[in-house]
Amino acid sequence: MAYAGHQFGHFVPQLWDGRAILLGEVQGRAGMRRDIHLKGTGRTPFSRDGDGRAALGPVLREYLVSEAMHALGIPATRALAAVATGEPVFREEALPGAILTRVAGSFVRVGTFQLLRRARRRGCRSTARRLRDRSPFSGS
Repeated sequence: MAYAGHQFGHFVPQLWDGRAILLGEVQGRAGMRRDIHLKGTGRTPFSRDGDGRAALGPVLREYLVSEAMHALGIPATRALAAVATGEPVFREEALPGAILTRVAGSFVRVGTFQLLRRARRRGCRSTARRLRDRSPFSGS
């Protein structure tokens, strides 16, 4: 999913979920729809020069923060599982690798709308329409 936003203190007009893969949407018994993501599985078309993998520490941190947000009544993603891969992830040093499975009503974020606004300003109406039509808020 494309979005815009701030990274390392600077506005970046187009970011991507470089290591997250949307598996699909599931519908619960009450009709509530949820998207299921895997994070840290490897390179995606949007990984840029990264390996798309995740280290265990950040995966566990996201898991704990998602549960804290839920306990506080703040709607956010929920972590379903954190699984160690048994393979090292190389950052400043070798770290244990992991994959996070997370769920949310939508992975649309503020930056999704920032990207849409920028596309409209630049006259990219077809891009803006495509983003609008794929939004879970578009009514389709």
